Amino acid sequence: MTNAEYYSFAWVGDFESETELVAHEWAGKEQSVLDSILKHCDEENNVESRPQQVLESGKPVVIQNILQESTDEPWRKMALTNGFHSVACFPLTDRNHHYGFFEVYGEKPGLFADEEVAVLEELAAHIGNAISAVQRKEALLSGHSISLEFEIESPDDPLFELAATADCSLTVEALAPHRDDSWLVYVALEAENPDSVLETARESTHITDANLVDSSGGAALLALVASTLTVPSVISNHGGSVQSLVVRPKGGSLSVTLSDSTDVRSFVEACTKELPHLELIRRTAVPKQAVSGLQYEIANLVTEKQLQALHTAYLEGYFEWPRTKTGEEIAASLGVSGPTFQQHIRKGTNRIFQNTFGPDSKERLDE
Repeated sequence: MTNAEYYSFAWVGDFESETELVAHEWAGKEQSVLDSILKHCDEENNVESRPQQVLESGKPVVIQNILQESTDEPWRKMALTNGFHSVACFPLTDRNHHYGFFEVYGEKPGLFADEEVAVLEELAAHIGNAISAVQRKEALLSGHSISLEFEIESPDDPLFELAATADCSLTVEALAPHRDDSWLVYVALEAENPDSVLETARESTHITDANLVDSSGGAALLALVASTLTVPSVISNHGGSVQSLVVRPKGGSLSVTLSDSTDVRSFVEACTKELPHLELIRRTAVPKQAVSGLQYEIANLVTEKQLQALHTAYLEGYFEWPRTKTGEEIAASLGVSGPTFQQHIRKGTNRIFQNTFGPDSKERLDE
């Protein structure tokens, strides 16, 4: 970014506490400039810093002309001394979870016009989403993670309503965000008449699509598109990953994985505030060895969307012979175009094959 014309310095930071500001990355100037910025943001000079304003409001803060607009005299002097004449600060968030901010300094006044701010806001959204995805993957597949087990009494959630109405138990096999903030969810059930459960699902006002994927082996697998899923949404919004969810007619059980850096108490308090009948039963530290090496490799080779496409294709019988679902049908269930689905599948499988059959594969297999 700092290679672009007029952008002279950029940095990413966050507050480790209410008063302690830390920098994670920076570019464009030597560290002494960053140290000066941190010093002036930390000083008590009765002027709220831009990072503080951004994290409190969740909105960008833009100063088009530091000389004329800034009321923070020490910071203004420091900025002008380093050749800064404009600045914009943006929050890094994803699904109401905050990951700090990034701030960009410009060499001339008026650099951050509306169009420029819109582009940088979109960049901030992508950064927040990427940080969230990395943390979720780390929670699942790297280092040590934390496993939390909950019991929950019938919340206002379409899956729990379905289980109660159809008088059956549902085991969630897979979850994936769908278009328009809806969810694609695969549920397994043991029922004498899965068609009856399917019909009940289709009558639900919150389930917009329901299909029977498989009914062999004494169990049935349903694919549902729900306009909202309260429980997974709350867990995801606060940085957790749902590992298992069993829904019964009068409640259910839930297993959640967090990265080991997560404040468990804050996470539980935030979730129970939105899900009052959520009760923490057990907390367990999960070592890296608990995840199979193959699982670890695949999830680190492919992107989140590629993994989602591969997982859904597997559940829908795309890799069976003969195929039980076409690529177009699975793409529709994921809410993406056929070419996009094929691109995810081809790129994902290609990365896995390269890792398995490429020039370095024998050395890895011999280890």
